[in-house]
Order: sequence, then structure tokens, then C-alpha cells
Amino acid sequence: FKEVILSSIYWSEKSSGAFDITSLPLTTVWKKGRKDREYEEKWEPPSGLDIITAKDKVGFKEIKLSQNSLIKAFKGQQIDVNAIAKGWGVDHIFNLVESFGYNNFMVEIGGEVRVSGKNIQNKAWQIGVDYPLINTVPGENIIGIVSLTDKSMATSGNYRNIRILDKQKLSHTIDTISGIPSDYSQKSVSVISENAMTADALATALNAMPLNEAIEFANTNKLFVLFIIEEEDYPKLIFSDELQRVKI
Repeated sequence: FKEVILSSIYWSEKSSGAFDITSLPLTTVWKKGRKDREYEEKWEPPSGLDIITAKDKVGFKEIKLSQNSLIKAFKGQQIDVNAIAKGWGVDHIFNLVESFGYNNFMVEIGGEVRVSGKNIQNKAWQIGVDYPLINTVPGENIIGIVSLTDKSMATSGNYRNIRILDKQKLSHTIDTISGIPSDYSQKSVSVISENAMTADALATALNAMPLNEAIEFANTNKLFVLFIIEEEDYPKLIFSDELQRVKI
């Protein structure tokens, strides 16, 4: 678990807070909605006061890690490792299977993938990437195939788990700086990395950033990233510089 926290702090700093495991208070307040709404069954966005109160409890720089202990810096501080723990789980299962002497296998948890060697056809593993469409399930609309050998891949998107308020789509990704949902855009981000925990954290961080900022971050840090966006009702694939060089 300490490994997860340390990696989370690292990527939080690297991404200037786009990835932040202390965001749970904000996530919770947006999930629950306005406390004093007239109709309990009808969701309404939280009040400005609720958002400010929750935002005051967020900040990765306030994480206190002492040896093997995680200490609350203040009352109400909470962490949510959902955006990195699946990747961590994939890596641990991968290492376990590898320790048994297996060379050709794939581990997948909730869309986070890590592969070793070749598939049953003695070829690179073929991993499908979804077209980011609302109201679809994983694997229903594959837009492309990524060939992987001894690598990991994680995909993050804001086209699922959305709310619609007054015909406006609200992303489930919360901007921890403003305290409100990130600008909704029908996009997905797939990151290829040496391990799944890194790919998982980076996919989340890049998805939370505005597209141009995410592309710049990917290129500056020499990341292998595939962005899929919808432009004039058509899908558009954008490759980071590093990914463009290897031609997946």
C-alpha cells in the first residue's frame, strides 16, 4: 500500500495536481449533490458552500506518510486510490504469475492490462480500444487495436458515468483546482507503459487535463499515448510523438 501512496504523490506532483488521490471529499459531494434540495430523488449540483468546504479538505501536498503509517493531516482528509490501485493490482498478479514460471500471459482488471510474451497465435497481444460513445459497454464499439509485447496499457475516459443537468453533460472527473467537474469532452486516453500502475495513474491525469495540455504533457514527458476524440461527429485519433514513432 505504501508503494501506491508514494507513486500517487509522485504523479500528483508531476501532473501539478491533475492526478490527486485526496480528491474523495469533492467526488463525494458531487455524487451526493445539494443537501437541501427540494426533491430528494432529483439530483442537483452541490451548493457553492459545499464545494468550498470539500475543496478545503483536498490537497496531495498535505499527505503525511511516516515510515509505514499514513497520518491524517487534518479532520476530513480522505484518499481515493481507485485511479491507481487497479494498475497496482494488475502488477502484483502479473509478478505472481511470472514467479510460477509462465512467460506468455495477460493480466487484466477493469480495463487495465499487462502482458508478457506472445498470445496463443504466437503474436503480439491484440488489445482493443473503445470508441468513446455514451451509453455503451466496454468492447461494444472497438475503434482500434493496439499490439502489446511485455508492456502495460490503461485507458481512461469521461464518456461513461456522466450526469446530465439542464441538457448539459457533466463529467465524472472532478477538477480539484476549481472544485467542479472537468470540461466534458467525448474523449478517451490510452497510455502504454512498462507497468500498469504507472499507466493507470497517467491515463487518469491526462484525462483530467484539457486536451491541448494533455498532449503537451505527453510529448514533454515522452509518453506513449493515444487520444481519441470526437470531432464533427467523427472519431479522431491523436498520437503522442513517441507513439507516432513506433506506429502501433
